[in-house]
Amino acid sequence: VRLLALPKWDASMNAAKPLPPAKKIIINSIASLRWRAVRDLLEAHPGNVWIYLHETAWAMEKFQDLCPEGFETLKSVAAKTPMLSVSDGQKRFFESEYGAQHITVIRNTTQNANLDPENVQTEGKDDTSPAIIMVGTIQARKGPELFSKVADLAQERGKPWRFQWIGHETGDDELYLSRNVDWAGVLK
Repeated sequence: VRLLALPKWDASMNAAKPLPPAKKIIINSIASLRWRAVRDLLEAHPGNVWIYLHETAWAMEKFQDLCPEGFETLKSVAAKTPMLSVSDGQKRFFESEYGAQHITVIRNTTQNANLDPENVQTEGKDDTSPAIIMVGTIQARKGPELFSKVADLAQERGKPWRFQWIGHETGDDELYLSRNVDWAGVLK
C-alpha cells in the first residue's frame, strides 16, 4: 500500500503530469478532486480506481462552491466510477443526487468486524453507563453543536450517558461546545 500525499506531490494542484501507476487506486474523499491530475485520471475512466466517499450534502454544497471543476468531474463520472461509502444513507444520497450506480458500503466498525474485544485496552474504568463517542475534527460540518445539545438534553433528563468527542479543534470559535462532553482532543 502506498499513500500519495497530493499536497507534497503537486503543491500547485495543476500539474499536467499523470498520477503514478498502481494496480488499484483509492481516491480518498472528493477533496482530492481539487487536483487536476486526479480529475484527469477519473475522466479517463480507468477500471482500477475507486472514490472513497465520506461527504455529507452540506460538504457537497461547499465543494461545489470551492472547486467547481472537481464538482463537475464527480458529477460526470459518478455513474461509471466504482465508489466506497461509509453508510447506507450516504449510498442512497449519492445514488439519488449524483446518479452513482456502483457503490459498496464499507462501515468503519460493525458488530462482526475484525475487532476482538479481548484486545481493546481500557483505562481501568468499570463504568457500565453507555458511552456516546464521536471521532473527527471539531468543525461545523461534523455536528459538534448537535452532539453538544444532545449531551445537554441527556444531562437535563438525568440519563447516565457519557459523551466524548475525539479529534482536534479546527479553531472555529463560533461553535457551541457543551461542558457535558469530554472534548478529548487527539488520541493515539
